Amino acid sequence: MAKKYQVMRKFLFLFSLILVFSNCESDDARTDNPFLLDVNVNVFIDLSLPQFNPLQFPNQPIYISGAGNKGLIVNNRGNGSFDAYDASDPNHAPNNCSTLSIDGIVATCGCEDENAYNIVTGGPQTDLQYPLLRYRVLDNEDGTLRITN
Repeated sequence: MAKKYQVMRKFLFLFSLILVFSNCESDDARTDNPFLLDVNVNVFIDLSLPQFNPLQFPNQPIYISGAGNKGLIVNNRGNGSFDAYDASDPNHAPNNCSTLSIDGIVATCGCEDENAYNIVTGGPQTDLQYPLLRYRVLDNEDGTLRITN
């Protein structure tokens, strides 16, 4: 009987390991982009502050400077979920025109090719190699968001 329990314990242990490792996300897309630096991002947003008021409503994104490669673009998708993207055009090396500007749910770079991205999906509006660089957003459920990579 004891041998049966040992076999069952080993099976459960192996099954648990497989389950844990299969739920890990890969950051390959983050490291495969040669244009963006892998910078540490750890930003807290207090949604009660006036500068973050647009985030109370869906699809009214805001720009936050001083984080990521060229700042962050944060959007409320509705239903309590948020997205955060790097505000540097992922298809340009960072330069004086590669910071994205927001117009509605479209982010456009200031370079002459005017690469444009959908802020809801993070995807490019035309056929480009890289989508926007997405960061993790944790809703702390106390009126604050934490954005990390």
